[in-house]
Amino acid sequence: MLRGDGPGPARQWSADAVVVGVLAFALGVAAAGRPSLWVDEAGTLSAATRPVDALWTLVHHVDAVHGFYYLLLRGWFEIVPVTEFWARVPSALMVGVAAAGTCVLGSRLSGRKVGIAAGVVFAVLPRTTWAAVEARPYALSMACAVWLTVLFVAAVRRGGRRWWLGYGAALVGAVTVNVMVVLILAGHAAMLAATRPDRRTVRAWLVTVVVASVALIPLFVVLLSQQAQIAWIWPVGPVTLGQIAGEQYFPSVYSDSVRAVGPDQQQFSAEQLRVAMSAWARVAPLIVVIVIVAALAVRARRRHGALIENPSGTRVLVLGAVAWIVVPTVVLLGYSVLVRPLYQPHYLTFTTPALALLIGLCVVTLCRDDTRRLTATLAVLAVAAAPNYLAQRGPYAKYGSDYSQVAELLARESGPRDCVVVDDRTAPSVPHAIEGARRAHPVAARDLGLAPPERTALFSARDPLGVRADDLRTCAVLWTIGDAAPGSPADAPVDRVARAQGFVPAERWRFNQTEVVRSVPAGARS
Repeated sequence: MLRGDGPGPARQWSADAVVVGVLAFALGVAAAGRPSLWVDEAGTLSAATRPVDALWTLVHHVDAVHGFYYLLLRGWFEIVPVTEFWARVPSALMVGVAAAGTCVLGSRLSGRKVGIAAGVVFAVLPRTTWAAVEARPYALSMACAVWLTVLFVAAVRRGGRRWWLGYGAALVGAVTVNVMVVLILAGHAAMLAATRPDRRTVRAWLVTVVVASVALIPLFVVLLSQQAQIAWIWPVGPVTLGQIAGEQYFPSVYSDSVRAVGPDQQQFSAEQLRVAMSAWARVAPLIVVIVIVAALAVRARRRHGALIENPSGTRVLVLGAVAWIVVPTVVLLGYSVLVRPLYQPHYLTFTTPALALLIGLCVVTLCRDDTRRLTATLAVLAVAAAPNYLAQRGPYAKYGSDYSQVAELLARESGPRDCVVVDDRTAPSVPHAIEGARRAHPVAARDLGLAPPERTALFSARDPLGVRADDLRTCAVLWTIGDAAPGSPADAPVDRVARAQGFVPAERWRFNQTEVVRSVPAGARS
């Protein structure tokens, strides 16, 4: 039964949670401004820098799933500048909040050492450190999920209408932040079953969930009407195995340094399959260890009661965490197979605290009461996570994106009489990403292919190949942005129009994926 305040003095594990949360925030925010924005983050800046009424109009047509996050970031940008660093600070803060919640939950269910170990593991997991530098709502979803679970445990333990009302309100808020968080109810159901509750408690939980679900119906209706915007997601296939085993919690250096492939790709390359299988080879042993040791921990009440502080609470933790991970993953996969592709590893970021709780419990169980061994094991896990951590903070860490560097170059070098043309034939997302990056690096030059902003779309419509000769005659300098990949067409229509009007290349910059060419009138080459 989950009764009382849990093992250990509340002040003690509260202080632990603060320390762990600050550690996770510091780790997450380090070098947060260094990686370039990628197209999804560009979409965040595009939405969050609009007036509130325009943002309201936008989410009625697209991205309602992120509407609350955009509104929060809209307020944040009222007090801080729009830059890569400041756009990601809220995510780092939420990672700290989630780490503190993981520590509290582990401490209340299975003892102080499990709480500390789980909080530290959570702070260094690659999915956590990825979310900390992602200007998207995934870190916020982790914080909501874990603190909602802390509130659930408190409601079960203490009962009373106020606790269940608070849980219901928090559930509505958490699902509004990220609709996937609704799947955490499977974890709560498993935890409730493990406590062997009385009928009154079961009835209170069921009524709360039903009422909250009814309140969320309008949101679900809107989201269902916007499903077309996820048409880019791949069908379930061989690569999905690697995504589940690897990227869901251990995004690889490889996956964070290559360009995302378009939705029309039906054939997976041999390299992608190799990465998927290597993810299995890398992570499978860890998963096996977690399952075995977690099973031993469940049985510890009878066989090794001295090894864990609270066997009953530990059983609740294990069953709840396993359901928290497995059920959402199975639901997304099943929906992807039966209805339409939906599974993406980062959609399940909110389940990361559950994995950290399992690993933390395993570490404490294996190390028993040896504090030195526990500290050493946690240090080994932190060192093992270091390569991914460093890779996530490289300049091109986000799928090889270099759009911030391109926008920064234009902001520094171009003038108000200059013109910009983006060739989108090789990578259609490039113009959108550049447009979003320009929110962080205002560019004086005119974008000739850019149509007036649309209130119902994240990005403006454009027709870069429809640039006319009359447009170019007004340009002192022409900046052409295209794909820098080997084999890219060198004789693009935009270049032919520019040459026909007497522009010749003067300077060229090649970044990770993108090439920028500065052309000037033939008689003014410098």
